Amino acid sequence: LSLHDALPIWWTAVSGSGNLSLEGGSFSYNSGSTYTPTGKTLRDFDGDGLYTLVDEVTVTFDLDGGTPAINNQVIAKSEKATKPTTDPTKENYVFKEWQLNGAAYDFSAEVNDNITLTAKWLEKVDIPTAVGGLVYNGIEKTGVIGGTGYTISSNTATNAGEYTATATLVDGYIWFDGTSDVKSISWSIAKADAASATVTPNNRTYDGTEKPLVNVDDSALDGGKMQYALGTDANTQPESAEYKDTIPTATNAGTYYVWYKVVGDENHKNTEPVAVPVTIAKATVADPIIAAKTYNGEKQVAEVPASDLYTVTANEGGTEAGSYDVVLTLADSANYKWSDSEDATKTLKFSIVPADANTVTVAIEGWTYGDAAKQPTSTATFGADTVTYTYAKAADGEYTATVPTEAGTWYVKASVPATENYQAGEATQGFEIAKRAATVTAKAQTVQAGGAIATGIDQAALTGAVE
Repeated sequence: LSLHDALPIWWTAVSGSGNLSLEGGSFSYNSGSTYTPTGKTLRDFDGDGLYTLVDEVTVTFDLDGGTPAINNQVIAKSEKATKPTTDPTKENYVFKEWQLNGAAYDFSAEVNDNITLTAKWLEKVDIPTAVGGLVYNGIEKTGVIGGTGYTISSNTATNAGEYTATATLVDGYIWFDGTSDVKSISWSIAKADAASATVTPNNRTYDGTEKPLVNVDDSALDGGKMQYALGTDANTQPESAEYKDTIPTATNAGTYYVWYKVVGDENHKNTEPVAVPVTIAKATVADPIIAAKTYNGEKQVAEVPASDLYTVTANEGGTEAGSYDVVLTLADSANYKWSDSEDATKTLKFSIVPADANTVTVAIEGWTYGDAAKQPTSTATFGADTVTYTYAKAADGEYTATVPTEAGTWYVKASVPATENYQAGEATQGFEIAKRAATVTAKAQTVQAGGAIATGIDQAALTGAVE
């Protein structure tokens, strides 16, 4: 039997006749020799046992690095290739499809030529993630880093805020999780810390004027505006609604607590409130000088300098030398204090000092010996009612209370004793006790003629005192 490759040959396969046997794409003679047609294959197209010698084609599978290997398919021309039942695999790739000349292959199409089907792989790429820790500093930030296999948009910004970047795969890539949809990645730029102005207490002393409670140097202020509020202490923050843009002021003495903070702008955070204690000290009222007075025997009160800062609430004074209370009360004890006390009242001392001179005068008339003694008279600046008189024979002699009786020159001293109110005083004055004139009268006597007249004291009558 001779078959020509170029001619279609029809024959009947006879099993067991020993005349012809069909083995795959070849057949053999009874003699045992085999004829294998080149590029041909036998096909029973109708299943009627009649075979046609037709051209064959080869379908080759190129895995492009994938595994496992897939055998080539040799099929009759115009037949269809069989799609492999198992997709190949490749590390870090996902099998997409079989392609012919760069296009997806349709396994329902007839194969009329030798073809090579190439595995189309999609390279796995990580889904991009947001960059953390971005903080505003005025420079553009990249919130999601781009990479191979995808394009990315909306991933840069400058201002603080919340953003969403979009990552879209390019051809030939797939996300590592096996999806291929557009990914939205949230990212953000945090607000930066605002920088506060420098705030210092305006401590001062009350002067009746309203002034700012703090001094503010805003040279370091950055990222917002300053706000202030008055608090009750250094630990309790005021309510947010109490904060104002203006610096608090005050007039009266006291301790104030000024709280301040920076209200951040769109790119800066608010700062934590800080308290600054401020003191307006009470103004000091100096003790007025109250001059002492000298004892004068009459009731005296202190002469207190007039002032709008205090009132005199007690000033009784007195007569005797000594110390007397003068009570002053501050007119505005909330804003003023005494130099050595926080009390509203102040007790000062008013002194009446003893008189430093006591002028005494004394006068007396002399008398004649034997007459009644005359009484001296005197004057004294102080203590005239306590004067005593003493007498002496000489001005610098020893004085006694005995009133002299003998004729002669005598001295009287008027003395006023010292007391707590005045000093002692004295004065002396000389006077005379005059001698009384004596009259001697002879006694009558009878004398006989030629007799002697009797003489001697006994013969005279004496009128008057004889010293």
